[in-house]
Amino acid sequence: MIRYAVVGTGPISRQFVNAATDQGGWRLRGVLGSSHARGQEFLSSLHVVPADAVAHGRLAELAISRDFDVVYVASPNSLHFSVACEALAHGKHVIVEKPAFSTLQEWMKAYEIADSRGVLLLEAARHIYEDNYQILSSAVSELGGVTGASLVFRQYSSRFQAYLAGARPRVFSAEYSGGAMADLGVYQLYAAVDWFGVPEEVHYHARILDTGADAEGVAVLRYPDFDVSLAVSKVQASRQDNEVYGREGEVLSFNNVAAIEWLRRSRPAGGADSAGPLRPVARNPLSPEVNHFTRRLLAYPAEPLESPYTHDRLRKLGADVIAVSERLRRSAGVVFPADLRMG
Repeated sequence: MIRYAVVGTGPISRQFVNAATDQGGWRLRGVLGSSHARGQEFLSSLHVVPADAVAHGRLAELAISRDFDVVYVASPNSLHFSVACEALAHGKHVIVEKPAFSTLQEWMKAYEIADSRGVLLLEAARHIYEDNYQILSSAVSELGGVTGASLVFRQYSSRFQAYLAGARPRVFSAEYSGGAMADLGVYQLYAAVDWFGVPEEVHYHARILDTGADAEGVAVLRYPDFDVSLAVSKVQASRQDNEVYGREGEVLSFNNVAAIEWLRRSRPAGGADSAGPLRPVARNPLSPEVNHFTRRLLAYPAEPLESPYTHDRLRKLGADVIAVSERLRRSAGVVFPADLRMG
């Protein structure tokens, strides 16, 4: 039985709890919200509430509890580091919602604590655990080389109207490590770095709000023989296809790397055929990652069977993604509090 606590009471936390309940073998024992009352409200809103689940009032109180062994962190992005480090220091395995941290220095420090305590630190980059992502990754590798890629994720945020009305939603605030690249671009960056490695050069042309966060922008990742373009936006919606271009004129087209529903391979001679049978998209988008985390936690310190990634691979991939994200942010002039704290 995996006994766990949740930090953060937003919709993503509820999705995680529901996915854990559906998976089986997980038991919610604690929750920490922005206030004790928020924690109680969160527990009351769940369909299935264990009688021994407790709403905590302070992080220190939650961290020292012996009622659970795993902490899922879905607080605002800028708080991920402090929350994760506190839980890790008290011997808890920690799952941090993407983007896990704001800087590579935070990533390295958190892993240093995890290593010293002999516990797992995992980033909840949910899409890389989906069957359809693995099918797409195999199709990319079968191209035998690429000449470029165009990855698009423009998703209109329901919070943008609040911003226009004068509010300062966290997702549109650099103070909380928000913005389009942090919230949406992380999906594309994981795919690009997973498939092609770390780029030699990066450039991000972003539209910056008066909160210091990027509302939308276009980034270019330059590799020795090709470029990858990333288009992200939280103030626009798009149905534009994503594409990866092969050296022999093939084009892999798909809807969105964050939730792959269809995949098509077009050949230069004309016509198109499916690049492999795709699996139905999970009803709860967090179910695939919870399935993976279940096997990884239960197998630890051994590697779980039939996993597409070793723990070392996940650790390096996440570090590379956050390093590229930092470089993109720097090129656009977006500054997070963590950049100032850690130089």
